[in-house]
Amino acid sequence: MVIVGVSRLVEKYGIDDAVELMVEGERNKLRLATSSVAHILGKRLEGVTDDNERAEAIAAYINAFRFEDDKSGYYFVYRGTTVFVHPV
Repeated sequence: MVIVGVSRLVEKYGIDDAVELMVEGERNKLRLATSSVAHILGKRLEGVTDDNERAEAIAAYINAFRFEDDKSGYYFVYRGTTVFVHPV
């Protein structure tokens, strides 16, 4: 049924507009997912000040969080502009 929905978007808005609407939908899903994970991690890390303990706790959580149908999507955690924890 996705193809029917996409063809209706193309018919209504044109190809460029339909593509932008689909991309914006994906952006919104990623924003919500990222905000949710950040909130969960923030709650888990309250009071944890040791960097190693923080990294271990973050790794334990983000290793379990995958997205996309094939589970190829995953989260990175940055400290400033440097990767702090990476699940792979």
